[in-house]
Amino acid sequence: MLRLFIIFCLNFIVIGNAVSKNIELTISNNLPDDVVDNIKSYLGDLPNTELERISFLHSTESNAIKALQALGYYQSNIDLII
Repeated sequence: MLRLFIIFCLNFIVIGNAVSKNIELTISNNLPDDVVDNIKSYLGDLPNTELERISFLHSTESNAIKALQALGYYQSNIDLII
């Protein structure tokens, strides 16, 4: 069974009076490169706006499952750490 860890780090960068919230994506490094590439492809570009971030975080697990199933991994465990 494939075990997958996806970690999102919300970085807060203060520039003047503006606060920028960025997401950093980390996928466990014990996965084959083709699996990591497929997950990143299914997740798409990292979000830039607050609304995009909410949508991205909400759909991450289901998109990762689809990416894994496309490669034949049907019984994977996904742990999201936010």
